[in-house]
Amino acid sequence: MENSKLDLPESKVELTKIIHSNVKEIERLEEEVRLLRQVLFAPKSEKLPVGKFPQLSLFDMPENPPEEADEKVDEIIVPEHTRAKKKGRRKLPENLPRIDRVHDIPEEDKICTCQ
Repeated sequence: MENSKLDLPESKVELTKIIHSNVKEIERLEEEVRLLRQVLFAPKSEKLPVGKFPQLSLFDMPENPPEEADEKVDEIIVPEHTRAKKKGRRKLPENLPRIDRVHDIPEEDKICTCQ
């Protein structure tokens, strides 16, 4: 039998290492597919049922944060401001002349034909 496409090692130990690394990669990809399906097909709410969708790990993230994260971070303080509430449309000045005009339609147009 010829190895035309793959050059596999002859050693069982090396083959076992390759298999284990492939199994880990398959598990990682299956987890990623589960997460993507959950995002795509899950209810569109922030509240997810606890038993239905288990918490997934975050793609091989280290469990212990790096030591640099223990250093104190300088806080940035942003001054607060207040916004004026908009009260709608401004009233017209009192010195403008006001004319009341009533536009009326004929009596026969005031009656609906469908009754």
